[in-house]
Order: sequence, then structure tokens, then C-alpha cells
Amino acid sequence: MKYILIITLFFISFNAKSEQIINIDSVFKEGILIYKNAKASWVGNEILIKLLELNKETANLGGYLSYPKDDNTHFIFYNKEQEVVAETHFDSTFKANKDNISFKKRKFNNIEARYYNIKQSLAKYQQHDTIIKYYENTGMNFVPIEFMGKTKCYILSAPQFLGQVIYGNDYVVEFTDDLEVKSVKDIHQSIIPIAYAKDSLNNKSYHTHTEEVGFLPTPSDIAITFLYGELAQWTEHFIYSTELTTRLIISTKKMEISKTKKLEDARREAAEAQEKNKK
Repeated sequence: MKYILIITLFFISFNAKSEQIINIDSVFKEGILIYKNAKASWVGNEILIKLLELNKETANLGGYLSYPKDDNTHFIFYNKEQEVVAETHFDSTFKANKDNISFKKRKFNNIEARYYNIKQSLAKYQQHDTIIKYYENTGMNFVPIEFMGKTKCYILSAPQFLGQVIYGNDYVVEFTDDLEVKSVKDIHQSIIPIAYAKDSLNNKSYHTHTEEVGFLPTPSDIAITFLYGELAQWTEHFIYSTELTTRLIISTKKMEISKTKKLEDARREAAEAQEKNKK
């Protein structure tokens, strides 16, 4: 599958945040990378944990990792001795293929060792953290990535029950070359749960960004939308700011950015569309 970014050409007089526009392409690519790693972890868990349970090999599990490898996304389970005990890989369809599954025990390769150490460093930091918030009926997905020469881990809130997609309460942790935590940023500075129902005709959704969050979608916005959009049976998700409107199209994994209409008009149109779909 191709991941597509479309930018409608326009002229906007930006203030000091104009540098955001330069980064649209990298924001999209980073969001896709987070999505693919998170999706591989989701699907890989579902497939391999059942097989490991059948073989009674779950007692010594230490965790799991996903990372890009060639044109695919690789997924592993590892044990408490830091050995890979199960692995598979996915193309862009994320369809299971039994020929891609291996239960051959082996040592970590270099990238697996690095991603494992990222998670260990973050776990150590969390012992005295005062920034990351936890909400009832939500969990946290930890998604380590290497992107444009930087080592990061995204922390995404996840609903523990069906019926909600959660934007916000998301964080990006940056690491030094020695994999020490360098900074932790609260991306949305709020939590934005959006309810959905599978039998609903309402197949579009939206949320808004304040100037503090920025005009552009965040990489976590892109990842969350593509990760949960199909489950929610959405066709599109919109992100409105005072300057830019982002349209994320679920089925094609496409992002379109254009100049925002007057914000209140955009909100009213979205609300009217939702009411129309309910009828």
C-alpha cells in the first residue's frame, strides 16, 4: 500500500509558527512509521500469543517489539533472558502468513537490543516521572522508533473497551545517544475520547487543535487514526486548527491538508454532517 500526502497549494500569512509548514512531509512519514510499528505489535500479539499458549511457552515471556525491516514490519516476542522466542513479519496489508512465523530461539540482533534498551530506559525513568498521566479504563502503548537520526518512544493512550478512540494523553520521549531520557513532551496536553458505534451511520469524526498543539496533525494523530479508524468503521477523520484543516482518509491511508475555513463554520458543518448521518 502506498501512503499518500496531498497538500493543497495556498498562501497563508503565518506567525512565528510558520516553521511547522516545512515539516508536513516528515510529520506524515513519522506518523506512518508509528502506525506500522503499533499495528504490527497489535496483530503480532493476537497471532503469536495464541500459538505460544498452545505450546505452554508464555510463563517466561519478557515482552515484545516491532520495528521496520526492509519493506516490512518485524514483530518479536522475547523471554526474560532477552532471547527471541517467536517472530513474524508483515507487509502493508498486515495479513497473517503462517510461512512467516518462526519459533526458533535466538539472541537479539542490534536493532532489537537497541529497542529493548529504549524500553528499559523508559521504565527506569517512569519510576520518578511526574509528567505522564494515567486515566481509568485506558492503557498505554509504547512505540519506540528511530526517525531522522533521533531515537524516540511514543506513548499512546488506548481504550480498554470497545466503543472509543482516544486522541490526546499522548507523549513523545526523546533519548540521548546513550539511550538516556532527554525530554518528555505532552503532545496534546489533554485527553480527547471520541465515541463510536459499529451500527452507526456516522462514519466521519473530528477533533480540534489549539495553537499550543499546533496547526498540523501530530504524528500520533496520524497513527491513532489509521490504527483505530477501521475498527470504528470511519471513512475519514478531520483535524481542525485556526489555520489548517487535515483530512485523514482511512481506507487509502491518505492525508490531505488545506487552508481552514473559519473554525466555527467548520465545526458547524461537521456537526451538521454527523446529525445528518444519524437520521
